[in-house]
Amino acid sequence: MRQLRDDGSARAWFLAIVVNDCRSAWRKRKALPSDADPGGDAINWPHGVDQRLDVRSVMRRLKRDDRVVLSLRFLMDLSVEESAGVLGISVSAVKARTARAAARFRELMGHPEAAE
Repeated sequence: MRQLRDDGSARAWFLAIVVNDCRSAWRKRKALPSDADPGGDAINWPHGVDQRLDVRSVMRRLKRDDRVVLSLRFLMDLSVEESAGVLGISVSAVKARTARAAARFRELMGHPEAAE
């Protein structure tokens, strides 16, 4: 916390540490636990589980950088500016990466017409 110069950027500072630690773990190829197989009867699954599983499957198929930018922007609901701070890139780079990653995501989800 002593390295933090601006209290307003604490969230981006913290998330940058988390992203960097995750990248380090990935580089070391530490096995991350895979999602447990939900198993059981599909009838007992809560509404929408099948779609969430599809999203997870597609996210795994994306490149790591695509997963990171989509996760920051849409799962963590960070602004473009916050995402830029976490990733250490420009706002315009975040916008471009997000657009490209979202297009690839839509294509893998089976909605290629929405990627345009």
